[in-house]
Amino acid sequence: MILNLSTWQRMTLLTTVNNVKGDLRTVRKALKAIDVLELDATEREAVGLTEHPTGAVTWTDAAHRFELEVLDEVAAFLRQQVEAKSDWPVSADVIDLCEQLGIPEGEQ
Repeated sequence: MILNLSTWQRMTLLTTVNNVKGDLRTVRKALKAIDVLELDATEREAVGLTEHPTGAVTWTDAAHRFELEVLDEVAAFLRQQVEAKSDWPVSADVIDLCEQLGIPEGEQ
């Protein structure tokens, strides 16, 4: 599966997956997802990503899009995490993310 994620979508997914807790199988799935979602140095520079001493992360290019190839098992895990999250903001980015992950409108 190919995901075309904005900076916000990618960072939100990364934060969500970084906060996953569970059994060893779940941890392994989360680590695979993190490997796909983490930004390398070039990507960080491209979006102006800055990590602050407080732990906050900011970026200057929110419109930047990343094309990521995601294995089916990782996509299924991401879908599960997106469906389980209950504090999504009202945003077109959220709807776009759900559509890319194949989450039907009635399940959100």
